[in-house]
Order: sequence, then structure tokens, then C-alpha cells
Amino acid sequence: METLAMLGLGPDGVPNHKKGSDMGGREDSSLATFRVHKDAVSGLHLQGDILYSASFDSTVCAVDLHRGVAVNTFYNDMVAVHCVREHAGTVYAGDECGSITASDARTGQTSSTIHAHSQPVLCVFADEKLLYTGSHDCSIRVFDIRTLKCLKKYKVHSGPVTALQVVEGTVFSSSWDGSVFSMPPDSGEGKRRTMGTEAESPSVLEMQVVGTSVYAGYRDGRARAWGASSLDKPTATFIAHDASMTQVLVDEALRMYTASDDATICVWDLKLDKRVCDRDKCLHVYQGHADGILALAKGGVLLYSGSYDHSIKVWDAEEVDASILRTSPPAPPLGGSGEGASSSGAGEGGGTAGPPRKNLPLHLQATAGAGGKQAGHDDPDWWKLP
Repeated sequence: METLAMLGLGPDGVPNHKKGSDMGGREDSSLATFRVHKDAVSGLHLQGDILYSASFDSTVCAVDLHRGVAVNTFYNDMVAVHCVREHAGTVYAGDECGSITASDARTGQTSSTIHAHSQPVLCVFADEKLLYTGSHDCSIRVFDIRTLKCLKKYKVHSGPVTALQVVEGTVFSSSWDGSVFSMPPDSGEGKRRTMGTEAESPSVLEMQVVGTSVYAGYRDGRARAWGASSLDKPTATFIAHDASMTQVLVDEALRMYTASDDATICVWDLKLDKRVCDRDKCLHVYQGHADGILALAKGGVLLYSGSYDHSIKVWDAEEVDASILRTSPPAPPLGGSGEGASSSGAGEGGGTAGPPRKNLPLHLQATAGAGGKQAGHDDPDWWKLP
């Protein structure tokens, strides 16, 4: 079976032979766990058989998934790394100081470092010619990928930029200001997708473009789908988590994986033609992390997640089909339902809160307290750096 082929793991990967092992009140349903970092795993990027992981411990690790070992470690000047991307043999890492470090994927040697932003770099995207970065300083910058010379910078958000994706020249970005913005390649008039004013719309923490739809994960624990022409009302809403939704990943089978600060991953069938999907429409829930999840990646039938608990877990994506056949009972209901439900109970009960998070990067200190509980959103400037 393909999902088990990699479980002859090396010293950096531990197979989870004991299904149902207790993880602070949760069953661990993962296949294996990698522990290659000493702090939260903030970003994942899969390239072939190599999984690149960024961490608040100031490193990026390259994990060979067949051998189960970290084959390279890229150090980043003792500052937290928030995002990582490999392209054409170069690894790009964005850090807490606003810098982008480019390193040789084979040797691990740093080739160049540029001070791209005045505040933390939260997301990075690369194509054949250009490198795009989004920052806590609310701006997006575009660089020549060869020379790393800044070609363009623009500010379309009033809050930190959390995710970037470029599709046929159109730049899509999401922000803590509660919007998803699309900027066409000709720099004409862009489109902003938001549910009202900035004060009314919850922050967008992640997004992915698939075809003509944008799937966004929000701080209220919901995922929302936006069509090409829908600007003020989503085409679908997924009531997924009791805590902030930190990651959204859509695969080729049109299944959406949503990860959260509640330490779970929910799986959704996007082929369902429903305006609102409650938790009982969720196909499957993966659990096993001891704290909130910050990163997702998927390759073939394997799903990977990085967490505040310092670990990378490997999950069997085929388990979703198995759980449907088992006709297991529906996932437990959330504390509320519908668009107006509050997610103020994030991190409480059910063993979802992990150990207190230490040494959080500056931009996250305003949004996480002891045990990972989220700060309130009553203050419109809650996301600003102290």
C-alpha cells in the first residue's frame, strides 16, 4: 500500500504503530511523526520526495520522505521563519525581520538575503520569472527571481497579508483585514471579496485559488468559497472549527482540508452543492496534534501537517474513504452554528489546547495567549504590532 511504503522511517521519523494513543485526550490517527524542529512548524512545501518545513526555531529543514531523515538544514540568523517555497533548485524563506533568504536546495548554502519588508514576511510565492512576498506591513512586493531586484510594490490591504497565489498573471492575496483581493496582470482595477466592512468581516488567515473559485479560511473557524463574480457574499460556507482556521488546502479530487488552532483537520467534499455545510457534512476529522496546526501539504495519498507542538505529522488521505464506509457517527457539533455563531471559546475544553506557547514571533503575540487561546476581535487594531 502506497501510504505505508514510507514507514521504514529513519531517525527523524517515528511510525505511530499504536493507533488510539492518548494525546492529551485525543486519539492520534496519524501514520507517522517527524520531529526535526525545536519550535512551532510554521510552513510546509512539498517538492517531489522532499518536504521543506519552516519553523520559529530559525531553521528550514528538508526532509527526505522515503528515507525518513532531514537531509538539509537551512539556518536563518536566529529569527523565526514563517514561510518557505522551493523553486528551480532554490529555497526561499521569509522571516520575522522582513527578510527573504535564498539558499541552494542541494547544498543548503545561502546564496543571497534581501531585506524585503519592514515587518515579518508571512507568505511567499514563486513562478518562472517572479518572486512574490506578502508581509505584516500590509504590502505585497514583486521581485525578479534571478536578481531579487524589487520590480513592483503595492498595498491593497489595510491588514497583514496572509497568503499569496498567482494564477495566469493575476495575483490573489488574503489579509487580516477580512478581504481576499485579486489584481489582474495589467494592473487594472482589482476585485475585493469581503463580507461587509473591515470591522464586520473576520480576518482571512489562508486561501487557495482553484479554477474560478477562491477558498478562504477565516479567524471565526469557517471556510468560505468565493466565485469569480461574487464580491460581497460567498457562494458557500463551511462551518468547520471552534477556533481560528489557519490552513485551507484543496486537492485534485476537489476535497478541501481545513486545519485549525483547535489541533484538528477537517475534510470536505467540494462537489456537494450546498450554500452552508455544517460540521455533520464533514467527511472526516484527523486528530493527533497536541496544539494548533499552522501548515498543510499534500502529495499523492499522504497529507502532512505542521504544528505549534513542534511536530510534523503524516496522515493517510485514503482514511477519508474508509471512514465513510465505516458509517461512523458524525463529528461532534461545534459550540455554535451559522454565520453569526461566535468562536470565542477557541482553545477551551476537549483537550484541544496544548502547552503554553513560548517565544512566539512578535506579530503573533497579539493573537495568542497562554494555552493558545485567541485574543478578542473587539479592538479593530488587534492585529497591529505592539
